[in-house]
Amino acid sequence: MDQRMKIAITMGDPAGVGAEIIVKALSHVDVYKKCMPVVMGDRAALEDALDFCGLPLGLHEIRNIDEAAGKFGEIDFIDFGLFAENGWEYKKNNAKCGEASFKYIVDAINLAMEKKVEAVITAPINKKSLRMAGL
Repeated sequence: MDQRMKIAITMGDPAGVGAEIIVKALSHVDVYKKCMPVVMGDRAALEDALDFCGLPLGLHEIRNIDEAAGKFGEIDFIDFGLFAENGWEYKKNNAKCGEASFKYIVDAINLAMEKKVEAVITAPINKKSLRMAGL
């Protein structure tokens, strides 16, 4: 049985740098020696970040945290399906992005409270976008 801790990583605001920070961090094999990271976010933003960063990593979509493989080179993620390709504008405050970043965090916290992950890491959120979403 794999003894590495499962870590939920929330993608943050899709219009921000969160997805880019995450894919860069998960391009280091040492991360996978210490934990099993699972990204909570949207496929479109992760694909865009991988393309922008020029990283040769794959995406492994899972529906349940127990499906995480923790394999270097394939980012385990739960797709919220809130955004299509180019469904946001970088560096622009947006209620939909604020609501999405909030949903990622809430689901990750619920996983931690259910003891399905040992920790939650949050990528940057945008407080103005959160306020625009009424949060």
